[in-house]
Amino acid sequence: MWYNVSVTLDGDFKTNQTGVFKYYRNPTMESVSPDLGPVTGATNSFITGKGFNETNICHLTVRYGHTHVAPTLMSDTELDLNSPPVTVPGEVVVSVSGNGQ
Repeated sequence: MWYNVSVTLDGDFKTNQTGVFKYYRNPTMESVSPDLGPVTGATNSFITGKGFNETNICHLTVRYGHTHVAPTLMSDTELDLNSPPVTVPGEVVVSVSGNGQ
């Protein structure tokens, strides 16, 4: 789905040119495998879910805590990547993000 977008500063006058804004469904994660690895990182991980290869998503990344990692392989239902190193052992939240968000 897409919409034409115009810019206005005062709510009355708007630009003559338009741009296209495209929407996408948020990708969803179902599992991360394996669910543990060494603090040095580089553990080959597989994330399963849905919507990883949506038409309008660009720059899909996986976040391990605050660290963004780009997948090495991607399909609509699976991501293949290597975990990043950490300085402190423990749990981190893993999430998928589109468009560098």
